[in-house]
Amino acid sequence: VTAGGSVAASGSTGGDHSNTIDYAKLDKAMTDSILKFPATTKGQGNGELAPKILADGTKQFDITTEIIDWEVEPGRIVKAWAYNGMVPGPVIRTKVGDKVKLVVTNKLPMGTNVHVHGIEMPFEMDGVSPITQKLIEPGTTFTSSFTTPVAAVAMYHAHNHGQFQVTNGLFGVFITGDMPLPTGRTIGGIAIPANIKISQRIPMVLNDAGVIGLSLNGKGFPATQPY
Repeated sequence: VTAGGSVAASGSTGGDHSNTIDYAKLDKAMTDSILKFPATTKGQGNGELAPKILADGTKQFDITTEIIDWEVEPGRIVKAWAYNGMVPGPVIRTKVGDKVKLVVTNKLPMGTNVHVHGIEMPFEMDGVSPITQKLIEPGTTFTSSFTTPVAAVAMYHAHNHGQFQVTNGLFGVFITGDMPLPTGRTIGGIAIPANIKISQRIPMVLNDAGVIGLSLNGKGFPATQPY
């Protein structure tokens, strides 16, 4: 804009761009992208991790961190940082009061740790290096031992250099017990029936950064899972 208030020829007026934008092409691109859904890609996250049951009843969950090829969208393969070869990592389920061992083997080129977010942990098992424990160095294993005290929908994730270890794939769902449903109550003016029954449980993890990018359960559109 010039001093007199007129718009310079090289500036953008925000007005009619019909002479420069191919709207038909935009329409076709949108339609074509939607018709590709649901697209098939290699790999699927959120696989449920079966525990080893130890002699004293402890549930042991073994997870391994490593860098893998991960197909986010058809043909777009990235170097993801993964738990057990998947993004998100495997779902860990426990009951309230379970004794748990989380055995983490590190095959990354750098140190890592695992913090369980949303479940109260013993201080020395909390996965915040170097405050609560040492880093799990490459080629080594660390075991966290704890009890799951209350029902929770939580997650586990790397804490060391989380700005790329987490955003590049080191996250997973950790569920303890069953969260109570608000049945027979009114929430936001909506009456919740008392006889609701759960037909399916679907862990959903939204990511919006790192090599994975904007994704739901490790996949970007049109490879996101239909429900």
